[in-house]
Amino acid sequence: MLERAAHSDEGVRTLAEHTVTDAAELDAILAATQAAGRAWGARPAADRVAILQRAGDALEAARGRLIEV
Repeated sequence: MLERAAHSDEGVRTLAEHTVTDAAELDAILAATQAAGRAWGARPAADRVAILQRAGDALEAARGRLIEV
């Protein structure tokens, strides 16, 4: 996928926006990710289901753009 992304406008943009080169920035991202994981786990299952269903709908709506990558 990374190889294909290099030849995709969407992939190039996404990689450029999300490349981390600073160790402190990476540490902050990992800490935030761990906190988000704990918060996610604390949500009721029905809430998580609803969120995942909306995420699936959003992915389906963006399929044409995402398939390029």
